[in-house]
Amino acid sequence: MRLGNLIFIILLVLADVCHAAPKLSASDRARLLEERTFHLLPASTPLPAAAASFCSDANGRLAMPGARWAPTDVLSQGGALPSRRLIWAASNQRFLVIHYEQGGFAHTYGVVVLGISSDGTAYELAWRVFSPWLKDYTNFTRALAANELQEEPELGR
Repeated sequence: MRLGNLIFIILLVLADVCHAAPKLSASDRARLLEERTFHLLPASTPLPAAAASFCSDANGRLAMPGARWAPTDVLSQGGALPSRRLIWAASNQRFLVIHYEQGGFAHTYGVVVLGISSDGTAYELAWRVFSPWLKDYTNFTRALAANELQEEPELGR
C-alpha cells in the first residue's frame, strides 16, 4: 500500500510541475475533424525537434516508426533505447497531430495536438490525450467524434 501512496504523491507533484494540458476548444475540435485538410507525414520524415519535444521521453528521445525502442520497463543495454515511439504524425497549416506509444510498466498510447505558428517554426501545446492505438488520422477523427480520447486529468494545485 505504501508504494501506491508514493506513486500517487509523485503523480500529484508531476501534475503541479508539468501543468495539465489545455482543454480542446469547440472550434479547434471542428478543425481537427476536417480530415481532408490534413496529410500524413511520411514515416521516414523526422519531426522537427521543437515539436518532438512535446512527446519525447524523459531523455528527449523519440524512436521513428518501426525503429527499435524500449516497450517495457526493463532497461535496454546501457539505457540507449528511447521509451517512446512515433506511430504517425499528420498536419495542416494550423495543427500538427502526433500519435505515439510509450513503454514502461504499462504500454500506453497518446496524442499530442500542437498549434503551428504562422511561420511554421514554433509549436504550442493545444491538447494532449491518452488514446487507444490509432492506425491513422481517419481513426483519430473517428475516436475524437466518438469521445474515445481521455484527456489528462486536471489535478488540483
